[in-house]
Amino acid sequence: HLKFAPVKRETILHGFAGYFESVLFKDVMISIRPETFSTDMFSWFPIYFPLRTPVRIKKDDNIELKMWRCEDKTKVWYEWCLVNP
Repeated sequence: HLKFAPVKRETILHGFAGYFESVLFKDVMISIRPETFSTDMFSWFPIYFPLRTPVRIKKDDNIELKMWRCEDKTKVWYEWCLVNP
């Protein structure tokens, strides 16, 4: 369950971007976040979680997203849904 800070201005939400960042040891880290991108991370990519239908977001709305991992005998996949607004 992810909760985001209140929205600063009205917008249309189409989906969410997912990035990876990890501290491996003390000051050693790897990241694909644009702000802290590690050089030569050519095998790691951001992911886009689209919403089926874009949602109008008003100023000061609180956005909440639920994500869960699903699996069966042959595959693993992720599902998500917008909880709020």
